[in-house]
Amino acid sequence: MMLTKYRYTDTEIKELLQTIVIIVDTREQANEHILNYFDSKKVQYISRKLDYGDYGAYLPRNEKYGIMRDIHLEMSIEKKNSSDELANTIKQRKRFEHEVIGSP
Repeated sequence: MMLTKYRYTDTEIKELLQTIVIIVDTREQANEHILNYFDSKKVQYISRKLDYGDYGAYLPRNEKYGIMRDIHLEMSIEKKNSSDELANTIKQRKRFEHEVIGSP
């Protein structure tokens, strides 16, 4: 049996992007302004402990488009409050790899 790749139309992509759910790390601090923004723009989000990063995302299952289970995106966002905080993270190589690159 040969599998072929399906290309979503621009309209389908737009519709799918509207369903993305942002994952907010439960340990993230001082992010009320971000959550307020999500609420004001009706961006779906949940709070869950993340192994790395402050934010992640997933595309929920959508049978209409053949997505039979949630697709967790292989990405994360690490928020830093200042250049000093970023510099301190970079100085600590293991922490940098864990937080920014996503290494275990």
